Amino acid sequence: MNYVQKGYPLALLLMLVSCSKREKLIQRKIVVPSYNPAVHIDIPELNNPPITIWVHGTKILPGSLFTSFFHSEPGLYLAQKINPKFHLRTIAQTIINNDPLTFAPQTFYVFGWSGKLCFIEREKAAQQLYEELQKLIKKYETTYHAKPFLRIITHSHGGNVVLNLASLQNKDEPIQINELILLACPVQQKTKALIKNEMFENVFVFYSPMDMIQVLDPQGLYKTGVQGAFFSKRQFPLDAKVTQVKLKLNCHAMMHTEFISAKFLFHLPTILKEIKQWQIEEPTLMNNLVNHTRLVRLYIQGKWRKWKKFQKAKLLAT
Repeated sequence: MNYVQKGYPLALLLMLVSCSKREKLIQRKIVVPSYNPAVHIDIPELNNPPITIWVHGTKILPGSLFTSFFHSEPGLYLAQKINPKFHLRTIAQTIINNDPLTFAPQTFYVFGWSGKLCFIEREKAAQQLYEELQKLIKKYETTYHAKPFLRIITHSHGGNVVLNLASLQNKDEPIQINELILLACPVQQKTKALIKNEMFENVFVFYSPMDMIQVLDPQGLYKTGVQGAFFSKRQFPLDAKVTQVKLKLNCHAMMHTEFISAKFLFHLPTILKEIKQWQIEEPTLMNNLVNHTRLVRLYIQGKWRKWKKFQKAKLLAT
């Protein structure tokens, strides 16, 4: 039998990179309807709307074949100005539709970068993002006469782009990121310690044990001068401000691309609210999770196809 042709080496590789120490879990079940009537409510203009920025990850597949999915203009721009046919617009509008007060459409931005699988490219992107943030904060303070609540949501290596911001911090005019949400971010030796930087006030890390793309990036092959594991990891170093959550969606562990699916992202605001409420209800337990991981089981009820048609109609109408 030819085991190479049978694909056994690949299977073995996937098993090795997915191996980890047995986790001590505390669990919470979240059951949500697939359709939320609240999206019909007209939201008035806010006096001080929070800023939300979405940072995409690595563009793995050829952009010429998946133009609408991977399309992103370089730089920082309002999500509402993106053509509805592009997936980045769908991502932003899906999150907004669930909770337009927390994720205000008038201050929901997208940051585009090259998406190349390269340390240097991510550092270049971080430099550009830092400069864009400085401009955006000054513009916000001029318009609203207040400091903004700044939230950044990232997928995959977009998280490492944002973590690199900490190494650029200007002590005279420091930037405060009040909430950092990392979806399926490859944990790498070069950037993992930056999560503890004072720039980041609260951090939520979401991962799945079946997400092989998250850990397959071979950081050991890069010439960075930093020693570490050959493959990337799933979890960051323990820290009081970092909440690490293993996710399951409808009884199954999530794959890498599911973290940017409308089916999941529509419920991201609800998941964040539940976790924050969990911390309030059980502060002693949550503050003593030195060796524990939170496991959130998300169950979506109802018929997804009908809700998806409504979501598409809502997007085209905005």
